[in-house]
Amino acid sequence: MVKFEDMASTSSATPSQSTPKFTYDVFLSFRGEDTRKTIVDHLYHWLKQKGLHAFKDDERLEKGQSIAPTLLQAIQQSRFAVVVFSKNYASSTWCLDELAEIMEGKDKLNQVVVPIFYDIEPSHVRKQTGSFEEAFAKHEENEGKGRVERWRKALIEAGSIAGHDLHGAEYNGYELKCIEAVIADISKQLPPPPSVQKGLVGLESRLEEIRMKLKVWDKDVKLVLGLWGMGGIGKTTIARVAFDRFSSAFDGSCFLADVRKHRREALQKKLLSKVLKENSIDIDDVDEGIQMIKKKLEWKKVLIVLDDVDHRDQLDKLVGDGEWLCNGSRVIITTRDKHLFTQFRIVVETCEVKKLEKEKALELFSWHAFKKESPENGFEDLSTSFIAHAGGLPLALKVWGCSLCGWTDQKKWESTLEKIKDIPDGEVTEKLEISYDGLDEDCKKVFLDIVCFFRDERRDIVEEVLNGCKLHPITNISVLIDRCLLFESLGFIHMHDLIHEMGLNIERGKMSRIWRLEDLDDEPKAVEGLLLSINCDEIISPWIEAFEHMTKLKMLIVKYRKHDLCSSESHLESIEAFKETGIMNYLPRSLMVLKFPYYPWSKLFFPMEMKKLTYLDLSLSKSLLETPNFAKMPNLINLNLSDCKKLETIHPLIKNLTKLVKLNLRGCKNLAKIPSFNQEMKNITRLDISYCSSLLETPNFAMMPNLTFLNLTKCQKLKEIHPSFRNLTELADLNFDRCSNLEKLPNFNQEMTKLTHLDLRFCSSLLETPNFDLMPNLENLNLTTKLKEIHPSIGNLTKLVNLTLDGCSNLEQLPNFNQEMKNITCLVIKSCISLLETPNFSMMPNLEHLDLSNCKKLKEIHPSVENLPPIC
Repeated sequence: MVKFEDMASTSSATPSQSTPKFTYDVFLSFRGEDTRKTIVDHLYHWLKQKGLHAFKDDERLEKGQSIAPTLLQAIQQSRFAVVVFSKNYASSTWCLDELAEIMEGKDKLNQVVVPIFYDIEPSHVRKQTGSFEEAFAKHEENEGKGRVERWRKALIEAGSIAGHDLHGAEYNGYELKCIEAVIADISKQLPPPPSVQKGLVGLESRLEEIRMKLKVWDKDVKLVLGLWGMGGIGKTTIARVAFDRFSSAFDGSCFLADVRKHRREALQKKLLSKVLKENSIDIDDVDEGIQMIKKKLEWKKVLIVLDDVDHRDQLDKLVGDGEWLCNGSRVIITTRDKHLFTQFRIVVETCEVKKLEKEKALELFSWHAFKKESPENGFEDLSTSFIAHAGGLPLALKVWGCSLCGWTDQKKWESTLEKIKDIPDGEVTEKLEISYDGLDEDCKKVFLDIVCFFRDERRDIVEEVLNGCKLHPITNISVLIDRCLLFESLGFIHMHDLIHEMGLNIERGKMSRIWRLEDLDDEPKAVEGLLLSINCDEIISPWIEAFEHMTKLKMLIVKYRKHDLCSSESHLESIEAFKETGIMNYLPRSLMVLKFPYYPWSKLFFPMEMKKLTYLDLSLSKSLLETPNFAKMPNLINLNLSDCKKLETIHPLIKNLTKLVKLNLRGCKNLAKIPSFNQEMKNITRLDISYCSSLLETPNFAMMPNLTFLNLTKCQKLKEIHPSFRNLTELADLNFDRCSNLEKLPNFNQEMTKLTHLDLRFCSSLLETPNFDLMPNLENLNLTTKLKEIHPSIGNLTKLVNLTLDGCSNLEQLPNFNQEMKNITCLVIKSCISLLETPNFSMMPNLEHLDLSNCKKLKEIHPSVENLPPIC
């Protein structure tokens, strides 16, 4: 939406929003002076709360002008139109033109019209009587006959629709009750998400079955829907689509994924945070947590999904027996155990998720194997054979289809099929193993490392770690995703439980990766990867003794975080032994990756040279005062010391790490100086020294000429940047956000042609902005300044996509944009309280988002805003 809050009154109409067809869920048509501050305001608020995308033209001028083209587009691009009829609605030719467009769109575009009769009877609208009759008497005098007839036709049709009469018997004047009914009316008519996508075959019929069992329209019952079936059958997928489809009809909703894997307190906190939209909820005791859930949610109509439940206690601590739920609430549970549903004292509907029928199974397999809904010519019989052996299990169909995708040699298909035939029915994980067999060796290693150590971890972190083992993770993770062995969500890597189980079974036969103490045998020489979790009830000495024999160890991940409850005598003795013995004394020279966040001591000592070590992570080590001697690890590529808040000194021999690519010192608050690099560090591309609030000076950048990423966010004591900075011609991303004492940037003496992102927000002491002509390819620019003017070269940044001027309190005028800025889609000029005029928007023909909020002296907007496409 376009934001104009806290502006002086403006004489320009506000641009509307959009993109392709049905960009909006709802278009609101109303008479501003009658309903803007009452029902329309409340309705718009609740539509947003329900996740429905609504268009409301706040700055509308209803004094006879023709509707702007942008507004017509918004009408055409809305799936629903809610028309709020009030006494003076018909006196506005603007409103009547709008209604005529809406009713024509109903027929042409299959849009849905939902009338609300606010303070007028439906018959007055339908027959144009009462205040509508008076309005039309004037229209007959002043308007053409064709236009008036068009309005009458629209009113007759709209008034005949079974709408919502606010003062009728159903609502009796209660606005909130009426609004809830309108939203429910819209929600139940929203189309289901498209299911003709790979992985969602056959979903529409299943979704309809779920809808009938949930009875979302019945507000007088509370109900539990139990989805049960074997692993890999699609329970989670169905629950997720149902949640996305129906959640907007509830006061609050929450989808809790993988319930069995998470602590009860964490799940309780997430449930309350999502439903109440609060982030400050704190739960320490699980019994208190369920009481808090009941107390805070018992008056709300909620939709809660509990995915992958395997124990009654999980239900007890999240929803109890369900009796406390508000009428109209629904709980969806997915599980492999249908007996879990017996504890509830409210209505329970169960639904077994069955295997796919042959036709749908073939379609799902084809989407993954051939990227279309049916097999290629010549592969029909082979495909049918794979379908038969999958037994209708969606996971197997997807995984096999992905592993065969791109194979045109039928003999390879036949060979794979023979392997599957040799596996007994019911051995699902063994059948899935066929997909693993088709991977190359490095890809197999990446898969097993993720299975054993990195499930549900951030993809970028996994790539960094495995890159330290030279396993080409970027490519191989993409391959594993393409093969449906992994999937990525919000930047995290996940896998299905059956895939995880299959991977663990493979690794148990190899014993080269250890993640549990009980798997450690008497001959640990084969171990290449080790996850050492130091838990409260675990004795560590067996681990320490085993290190000495792990001569092939390449990756060591230590998970240790001191906890107040970790106070048992045996545990404390183990930790002390761990410290006294010194873990580093036992590390083999073969080690390539050491990941030890929360390292608990002040120093780290390597007694031997670790020439193969390429990745060292000591992040969040709050006791660490100094780094190890880097002379012992000359081939380090990635060094992470982020959030080592007490770290005061970095060993000077860091200057010899010529192979270093990434150095992360983010949040080292006590660090005042970074050692000088006296030889060229050609390989370093990323340097993060953000939140180093004690840092007094930057390093000499002349020794790192290929730096592409530099982050100095919130280095509050920095007053200037080393002049060698001007030679960083490879920089693409540069961040000075909240460097509040920074007065000046070095002069650029050559073009920074690679620079695409520059952040100068809240650099309140900056005396001048840079010459933007020397960074011609800038795409994102964020700027906060107390200056009265910005370097005029900003008008030449034709590659700009996003421009943010936030809190430029003394800025009265923007430089002229003399060239067309075809690429700019987002312009934020926010809290520029002295700004007197906006730029000429004709130079930004593709603008999609405009924010002019809190520009208090701005009295009008450049008229060229009317020529823009619909704006969000």
